Amino acid sequence: MNRAALARAVKEEQRRLRRVALEQLRFQIAGVHRRRQELVERVRAQCRRARARVKDRIAARRAEVKAELEREVAEMKQAERNRCALRKARVRLESESARDRLRREARERRRDELATQRIERHRAREHAKHRKAERQKESDDDVRSNIDAELVPVFNVVKARVRARPGMSRTEAFLHWIEENPSEVWALREDLAEKHLRALIREEKEAARALRKVGGRTGTAKARRAALEPAPF
Repeated sequence: MNRAALARAVKEEQRRLRRVALEQLRFQIAGVHRRRQELVERVRAQCRRARARVKDRIAARRAEVKAELEREVAEMKQAERNRCALRKARVRLESESARDRLRREARERRRDELATQRIERHRAREHAKHRKAERQKESDDDVRSNIDAELVPVFNVVKARVRARPGMSRTEAFLHWIEENPSEVWALREDLAEKHLRALIREEKEAARALRKVGGRTGTAKARRAALEPAPF
């Protein structure tokens, strides 16, 4: 082989080697692009999953906030209804004479006597069931100071049954009981009104007898006005 042929062979081999090297480089570049594309797809999938999780958490949080807001609104509305009902009852009671109101409540109590007896039996069963319940967290005086004065006589009757609950004080438990047992509350208030009426009538008779002995008309009028003072509930 002459030198020219050898030179051509060398050049041809060099070109072949360069082509092989170029093909290998292109193959490596394609592999890099492929791996990068796979990595990008994985990252995108992870981002989609993360966004979905965040969206679910946001939806759950919105539902919680909405439920909490609806509960607060319902409580506010119920509280306002309760206050309105108490104001209406107070106006209605104040517009009537004490004796007429007490006699009317006594007649209603007599009509509901059977229902009251059932409530009393239920009260006795509940008292026996909960005697060994958890220790009271608030004293009776604490509860009396936290509620309206007109509810204190009712609490004095049912205080042994009012106990704190998880997340609820005795005061809150008592107010919750009032909301759940309006008929029993009404029966208790009727009972208290009846007792107060009997006491007023007895005091009026005693005062009348005493004043008849003395013969003072002014004293009789004062005694009658004192007997007609509104009941303290």
